Amino acid sequence: CVCRSGFSRVRPGLCERRNNRPPTRRPSSNNSGGGSSSPFNDGRRQGERAANWLWTKMGGKCADTLGDFERRVRQDIRNRGWDGNGSNWRERSFNQGVRDGMIDVVKEKQRQCLHDNPSECIDL
Repeated sequence: CVCRSGFSRVRPGLCERRNNRPPTRRPSSNNSGGGSSSPFNDGRRQGERAANWLWTKMGGKCADTLGDFERRVRQDIRNRGWDGNGSNWRERSFNQGVRDGMIDVVKEKQRQCLHDNPSECIDL
């Protein structure tokens, strides 16, 4: 038998109203108003998280990690396969977003670390 609209099949011969069951999809946390996120934006957020995690893992100190950070980010992009184009537009867009997000974090850390602060020079 087929359940009518608004109902889902619980077992053969028994239909149940859908709103009695928990939602199967998480609501979008994107506040852009569109209701869904693009693969590029998803990739950008993942790239930013990955680069920030890498920065923290490396110690998070400008004097110790800045020179090696960009190299490690590029290596991480290659190791995770984000340097490739992908087989469809979603993968290509996601990969580009990841790369952009990670490079943005590198630029931000460089900006933070290379500002004119005399104490940084003393630490080096």
